[in-house]
Amino acid sequence: MRWTLMFVGLAVGCAPLATARMGLVDQARSGLAKVGAARVERTALVEELSKLRHDRLDEAFDADVRDRGSLSADWVIEHRRAYGAGLAALAEADAASRAADAATESNLSAIDAALGRIKWLDEMESRYSVPWADLGQ
Repeated sequence: MRWTLMFVGLAVGCAPLATARMGLVDQARSGLAKVGAARVERTALVEELSKLRHDRLDEAFDADVRDRGSLSADWVIEHRRAYGAGLAALAEADAASRAADAATESNLSAIDAALGRIKWLDEMESRYSVPWADLGQ
């Protein structure tokens, strides 16, 4: 008997609380969608910036060659190494950016999944709460 009364006491008012929490979850998921859209835009900007950096490195190397006039074998080897180091640095920066973007996407997906579970639990709580509990309010 005591357990029954405790259950009824806990069930009173649970449905409105669950409904409010479901609304908050929906708002949080909407915010996540906006963050996801901003992430897509940022990724496009980062890719464009990377392309511009590659183009500037190519242009700088070309300008060095044109300004040099006569090219010695040592000069070509030295500048090829410098150009290669520049390409490697750009590739490393690109890889770090892609890894950060992948981590962000994974985190956003995990947050969305957790919010989905919370909403499901709240739906179950709302569905199986005592229907007559709100009559006294």
